[in-house]
Amino acid sequence: MSKRFVVISDAQYSLAITKFLVNDVGLFPSKQYITDNAPEEYQEAIRGYFKDLNWNIEAEVGFISDGHLIQNEIKETYFSGYPLIIGSSWDKKVAEQTQAHYLSVSWPVNERLVINSSYVGYGGGLKLLEDIYSVVLTRFN
Repeated sequence: MSKRFVVISDAQYSLAITKFLVNDVGLFPSKQYITDNAPEEYQEAIRGYFKDLNWNIEAEVGFISDGHLIQNEIKETYFSGYPLIIGSSWDKKVAEQTQAHYLSVSWPVNERLVINSSYVGYGGGLKLLEDIYSVVLTRFN
């Protein structure tokens, strides 16, 4: 798996997952996409949070709600190895086109049924890692 990842989600999930994957797992963020139309007066503050990662790592943030534009940007991004795309079911196609590992965490989630699971807290972090590496392992088995 490449050490690069992209999160396509609302502001809360994008930031939380990015911070976890950078600060705790040691991955490097490519551009992160916030899709929930965050008000302009809050966008600079949100960008600031993405610059406050460990080891002086900063993540570029795009406030884009148009999935087609996001997918085109991802297709044009150079990833060394197989990147990780974390988004929604709408992002599955671009993951296939870029040979990325793909995990759906944002609405809509069509690939699995979620009844009693979340990515909140310590247990949620472990669940996220479990889901990511389950996706990675399916490529090689």
